[in-house]
Amino acid sequence: ANVARTQSHVEVTLESGETLTGRVLVAADGTHSALATACGVDWQQEPYEQLAVIANVATSVAHEGRAFERFTQHGPLAMLPMSDGRCSLVWCHPLERREEVLSWSDEKFCRELQSAFGWRLGKITHAGKRSAYPLALTRAARAITHRTVLVGNAAQTLHPIAGQGFNLGMRDVMSLAETLTQAQERGEDMGDYGVLCR
Repeated sequence: ANVARTQSHVEVTLESGETLTGRVLVAADGTHSALATACGVDWQQEPYEQLAVIANVATSVAHEGRAFERFTQHGPLAMLPMSDGRCSLVWCHPLERREEVLSWSDEKFCRELQSAFGWRLGKITHAGKRSAYPLALTRAARAITHRTVLVGNAAQTLHPIAGQGFNLGMRDVMSLAETLTQAQERGEDMGDYGVLCR
């Protein structure tokens, strides 16, 4: 998308050629937001020196909607409930273990996970495709610029085990909605920098 900001509005031109115009642009498109980048926003990054290995796993005991977190010798491990009795796994390791962990066979991966996680959900019966990515605290240098506000992971991305990414994103959205509603009720320009900084 192409973003053009003027004194009175913001205009976004989509890849299809369609143009959207408004008084404020809310970028909620994730870490290293393409919309924020189009507006010249830079990021500050502090590596955690950890790797998140993610996969969907199945267990012999139903999770019953419960989430689990363990702190292991290599880093935190979370099993988050999904549909169909599956769990979403986030398992942190030191960066240097990337190749080793990703090279494990399904059987070895399940054994190692079982050893680290324990038997709270019975036997780990299946691990789906695994991927890994380095973890870092990522923050936009500025979450508010001319007629633009970054929310959620577009504004800041935390360690996934902290479990605060969603909460902070909701806080951002609720605060912005309140600010924009008050500005509209007062007849103010919702995209005004002073209004957005409230």
